[in-house]
Amino acid sequence: MRKLTNCFAAGLAPLSVLILSSCGGGNGSDQFASAPAATAAHASSAADDIWDWRRHLHFPVTLCGTVATGAALSGALITVTDSKGDIVGTTTSESNGTFSVTPARSAVAPFVLRAVSTETTLVSMVPDDRSPQVNITSLTNLIASLLSSTGDPLQLAQDITVSPATITRESVRAAEAQVATLIEPVAAALRVHRTDYVSERFVADGRGPDRLLDSLQISIRPTGQVADIQISIRELLADGTQPTTLIFTNKTVPTAVDYAVEPADLIPEGLGEEITSLVDQLTACYAVPVTTRAFGNEVVAPACTALFYNGNSTTYLNSGSTVSPTGSFSGIFAAGATGATFSEGTYLYSRTIALPGGGSATAPVVRIKVVGPSGNTSYFVVTLVAQDGSLVLLGDQYAYSGSVAGLSQQRLYINESAASFVSTGLSYNVNNQTTTSNGVTTSIFNRIVVTVASASQYTLVPTSGYSYMVLQQANGSASSTNIVRLSSTFLSAATTAAKGSPSTYTSSLVYASPALTDSQIAALPDQTAVEYQYFLAGNTSSVPDATQYYRTEARPFTLAEFIAYTPELPALTQPSSASLISSTLGTAPNLYFAPPSSGPLTVGWSTPSGAPPVSSLNLFGYVPGVLSFNDNTSGIPSTASSAPVYCQAQTSADPHCTVGNYVSGDALTGIQLQAPNLDATNFQNYYIVEDLY
Repeated sequence: MRKLTNCFAAGLAPLSVLILSSCGGGNGSDQFASAPAATAAHASSAADDIWDWRRHLHFPVTLCGTVATGAALSGALITVTDSKGDIVGTTTSESNGTFSVTPARSAVAPFVLRAVSTETTLVSMVPDDRSPQVNITSLTNLIASLLSSTGDPLQLAQDITVSPATITRESVRAAEAQVATLIEPVAAALRVHRTDYVSERFVADGRGPDRLLDSLQISIRPTGQVADIQISIRELLADGTQPTTLIFTNKTVPTAVDYAVEPADLIPEGLGEEITSLVDQLTACYAVPVTTRAFGNEVVAPACTALFYNGNSTTYLNSGSTVSPTGSFSGIFAAGATGATFSEGTYLYSRTIALPGGGSATAPVVRIKVVGPSGNTSYFVVTLVAQDGSLVLLGDQYAYSGSVAGLSQQRLYINESAASFVSTGLSYNVNNQTTTSNGVTTSIFNRIVVTVASASQYTLVPTSGYSYMVLQQANGSASSTNIVRLSSTFLSAATTAAKGSPSTYTSSLVYASPALTDSQIAALPDQTAVEYQYFLAGNTSSVPDATQYYRTEARPFTLAEFIAYTPELPALTQPSSASLISSTLGTAPNLYFAPPSSGPLTVGWSTPSGAPPVSSLNLFGYVPGVLSFNDNTSGIPSTASSAPVYCQAQTSADPHCTVGNYVSGDALTGIQLQAPNLDATNFQNYYIVEDLY
């Protein structure tokens, strides 16, 4: 007898020969229930006849399943595209990631499903109308990449309009077999014996197949012709060590793998449910009225204090930040944060951490989504620890700030378009923490030495006028950036032929020497380990005062990947490039525009559908002959399309501001939009009025 899953209930309920449960019930493999007098053979024949009628008359079929990356994606917008290229159904996922959608009667299989949740986009596929159970996960997204003509999962919907045979039961099974080979050591360690990643039902509960998803980080970066793919194993990692990573393209999939996984190092069974419980507790905390949530600088509501180690928010320390109205979890103290909701707690890896009061523990590092009361969305990474049978917030317990992230920048010279170029690299982020004594403000740091993957080494130094530590040039002078550009190229091929590398013309920036090729960048692992050695003011020795370790959430884009991605970047609209050109002053190459006579500079932008939203703005400029400055607006709501940038004095003697306003004579040189994606890779569109050469 042919089996039907319960996803068909809506489509076939009018046919009285069937008795089916509703979508989501049972075990996902309900059978035909024949009429009492029917024999098994007759029922089987009738089923085949019904299938023939279904395909001829286009009865609707209900598709259902789960959308997850390990963490369930709640509220994801799901669209169904058929082989004619028509969107034939839409729905949103439930809080547990489940969904159901009935395509239009006119829909013709195969189908491509797309799930979008803020910066997360996943793709899956349905070969024919006999496959109603369909999951949308990081594994199905990988399968979509292997089936796509370009390796881009988003291209698959277009591919089937050209050739519906791109998605068949056979092609999907072949891609599933390739994926099963790649992840076999992890699946074996978790005792997950399955290869049907598209249509076998599962629950996003941190167990079984969902635990497998939790253990894999899958990155797919299209270049237009091919896609670079990485699979990193999420596991317990010693500080400074690199993760187990498979690196290939959709055209060069390994036919065998040679890596080992220790079961004890993988995410514990059920940890996903514990992470979800903590995330739900965060939502419950922020639902408490602020008048009883906190008092002064103290967290007092039991729903909130229970979130922290030892039930006390003062135990939390993360990269030098404690819980306070101006530090970590500042929303607990803010009335405007009441009603914030937290979701999608995604396991990243685990590390061994020192506990307050002594001892150590294995600590999972988790990324969490938060949606503010106004609808703006952001993500943060937090270190947790188990206590009394549940997970609590602890932070990384580091005394000083720090992080590292991939960064890709498009520098648009609006008065000299031929000079525009792109670069890609890593940003080393440390706040230029200061102290004031006898009216004099100085940095607490002498320098910070950064070592990447036990190889490349760079030095960060404090500089007046900058809120962050900047990189030291090879000649010992301070640059104006905390970004090492691993590779760069002019956007114009003619400029490249005539001028060579942008590094020749931007001496204030820092470039890897020699520059890395795209192949070398593609070989960097996601979760690249970086060591930070902190030397405090006065320490000129070779012995650091502290050592801290960080990881990228994802490697930098290659130049080819980034150039293919630039149309998806938020773009400046106000003031527009034209108005910046018309307001340009000075003599080339030292061009600038004047600041507002009072108040902030308001910047506006447009964001393409599906693009990462702008999270921060930077306004660059200088006081002629005195100092350069960089004013920043951060924490911008993801729904915003404009924001002000205020003059921000770094010290009481900073000459570029007076009473919060810019000073006449300040020279503004550029506006930068920064938009990080889900994996904290920062994308920048930087509009510059100066000439490059």
